[in-house]
Amino acid sequence: MVSISQQNKTLFKSRSSKDIAFSQRDSVTIVHLSDLHLACTDGISWHQLLNKRILGYLRWRLGRRREFDYRIFAILERELQQIKPDHVIITGDLTHLGLPSEFKAVSKWLEKLGPSERITIVPGNHDTYVETDWAQTFFMWEGYILPYSSYEGRLPPPGLEDVFPILHQVKNVAIIGVSTAVPCPWHLAIGEVGTGQLRKLEAMLEEAASMGCFRIIALHHPPGLGSIGSRKALKDAGRLVRILEDRGCELILHGHSHQSLCYTLKGPRGDIPVIEAPSALCVRSSKSRKARYFTCKIVGSGQKGWKCRVEDRIFSNFQKGFVSVKQEEFVIAGSSHRSGRRS
Repeated sequence: MVSISQQNKTLFKSRSSKDIAFSQRDSVTIVHLSDLHLACTDGISWHQLLNKRILGYLRWRLGRRREFDYRIFAILERELQQIKPDHVIITGDLTHLGLPSEFKAVSKWLEKLGPSERITIVPGNHDTYVETDWAQTFFMWEGYILPYSSYEGRLPPPGLEDVFPILHQVKNVAIIGVSTAVPCPWHLAIGEVGTGQLRKLEAMLEEAASMGCFRIIALHHPPGLGSIGSRKALKDAGRLVRILEDRGCELILHGHSHQSLCYTLKGPRGDIPVIEAPSALCVRSSKSRKARYFTCKIVGSGQKGWKCRVEDRIFSNFQKGFVSVKQEEFVIAGSSHRSGRRS
């Protein structure tokens, strides 16, 4: 069994004492957001609530809506315009109840962030709260999904597991989006990758390694065993971490449990850093759950090695914006043989 190590401890320790000179010329800046929970419940009809959605709707009306401040959307837009990241990754739960009206609202906001080739989105369990029609939901996000998928079947696709994983390549950074979103019974928020995705993910990791890419895996549910209670866990986390042990990657980004965590998983060449982002819009008083996002600046190459500088930016009510609370970095030594498979 593979379990999480170093949870809640300082994550960004160099994996090599070797002093590596890095060129800033080909640097890539990534912004990581998660769990926006954009809710559009005012015009909801009762027939839309005759299923699991009724629980989410009642929780929202009875208090959860006060945890989110959608005015932060505009602040995020302004900040990203200033940062000008090369890519934005959003790791699921963009909607709250998976309603068509919410998919439409998210689509309009994504258009303000930039073109689809600069944005990776993966769905969360709230985006698949119940079984829905592709044409009324994910069809609105097609531009952010299908051009970067290996899916070649007739549209609409039969399910998310047929579309994911998706791959965005930004210079020498390979961003692999994995779907863990599956409709599940009442009171559960579990996720599952599935055999088909795991098989394609393994091939993508190997191919990206052979190209000398810095590989980022983006998913919604925590990938590590024991990181969250069974009611909300990833069902096939064990199968996923075995692939990571064998193939490796350079960074994992996820959301889901609405808290800020940094930890590591075991990889073939050392520990793999894992960053969990809480909701980018939450206004809870708890620091670990308060609205924040991360920026990751990546420089280097597969042969010379990599350096990734991570900045933690948390929302300040006093300053009405996000402020930097921590900047750390990790270094990965280069290798002439970039495959993650152990000999």
